[in-house]
Amino acid sequence: MLLALPPQTAPDTGSFPQEQQAVKRWLEALSPDTEPNDAAELLRGLRHSNRLTTGAENRRLILGEFEASLESLTHSLVQTISPQPLPMADKFRHASALLDELLREETNAWKILLSQNAPPRLADAKSAMSALLKQATAAVQQYRRVPSYCIRDANQIYAVAEFNDLLNLANDEGNAYESSTTGFLNDYAGVLVLSHLDLRQVRARQLDLTLAFLAEQVDKIRLNQDPPTHVWKDTDCVLDLTKGNAPLAAACYLGNVNINTIRWVSFEPLVQALDARLAKTRTTLSSTLGADTLERQTLTRLRQDLQGKRGRRLARRIGYNTVNLSFGHQQIANQLLQNIDEEPGHNINRSLKNEWTQINYSAQGAAFRSIDPAIGTAQVGELVAVQNLNDQETLGMVRWVQSSDDGHVLIGVEYLSKQVIPVQLSRSHADEGVTDEGLIIACRINGKVTQTVLLPEYRFQTGNRLTARQKERSKAIKLGQCLQSNGLFSQFVLSEA
Repeated sequence: MLLALPPQTAPDTGSFPQEQQAVKRWLEALSPDTEPNDAAELLRGLRHSNRLTTGAENRRLILGEFEASLESLTHSLVQTISPQPLPMADKFRHASALLDELLREETNAWKILLSQNAPPRLADAKSAMSALLKQATAAVQQYRRVPSYCIRDANQIYAVAEFNDLLNLANDEGNAYESSTTGFLNDYAGVLVLSHLDLRQVRARQLDLTLAFLAEQVDKIRLNQDPPTHVWKDTDCVLDLTKGNAPLAAACYLGNVNINTIRWVSFEPLVQALDARLAKTRTTLSSTLGADTLERQTLTRLRQDLQGKRGRRLARRIGYNTVNLSFGHQQIANQLLQNIDEEPGHNINRSLKNEWTQINYSAQGAAFRSIDPAIGTAQVGELVAVQNLNDQETLGMVRWVQSSDDGHVLIGVEYLSKQVIPVQLSRSHADEGVTDEGLIIACRINGKVTQTVLLPEYRFQTGNRLTARQKERSKAIKLGQCLQSNGLFSQFVLSEA
């Protein structure tokens, strides 16, 4: 198995230093953690070094000088681009691009070392796979697909390790070797899991918790050369080590490819771990301030994804239209209340809205592509109001988000209601003029149409008595069962006080 390596040329007088001490002095003059220009210079130096030919041992010494600076800078960048609403601000987008390039070059450096040594060293393969796992994790944290070149490199490095018998514990060189083998296999399993799962439906506040849970389970995922002997399940997958494809359902295997490069993997142990965690996790319908915990809804979606049970309920039609979207409970409520107060024929203020392109649609929802959206507006679980050509608002919820390679944002919206009643809410004991906004919509619960109200998060609970007002009309209401609470808004059954 040949590794994909960057082209290399012989160094000359204008090339990056090729002596360890010269590289050390060059790095000591940089402060990449605090100076953006120095961070870019560090990347330039590593990239240039990877494009120059030199001996394996000299390259190892040079890379050793880079390691501390790379580790510190990548850790800082990972903290900067933690899961957040999309699109990201320029600062975070630049940090994301820099992190991606740094990890690619770090992977290249270890791949070059892996190819220069005969036989290859497991430690080099482990370091390369670790960089690839960081790259895959960073992509998922930004709601991007794991890049195909990342999967390709992971598959090729695993093939090299397997072909050279690096994973055979019979070649035991002590506990350190066994630890490296386990670490290498866990990192590779991590890349496969992240490339196989669709994490676009996980809310930003749940994403890091989800990744931590998956990291605890990867030691149960291993590749096999032989296909399963049992009847294939939805959790049985196949992959070709020569391709840059994520694991595919075993049913996709046609049997007419090179069987020597085919490997089988089962995600059933991950499903069992999810079942065990679900059994210990209680359903929480009301959010509380404080540390987040992994929710049943998140665990259930992961399980459905692994078992292939997620799919569209209705076929969608392709259609490209420009529409205005408003995001967030408060913005939507304020906008609708303002529209009610406007005189007929008055131009409605659309300054808080932004244009998106509708790319497909059905009666239950639609997918949209950003044109020039406001920073940090789109996230999973957020309320969104879609304005049609007649200035009527359809209320929906963002079900998935995806950041595309060209910088645009894609979102999937599930429609909640075409009839929305905005109201101002006050408590009986509240000071005069202190109000909150609410959105009253009808929902079907257990086959029965029920009036519900969408409220700001954390401020209300079941049993609260409120007064709802719209212009001169008012009505006393009582909050019933909490249907959902996701950190962005709460939904309660509505009843008369």
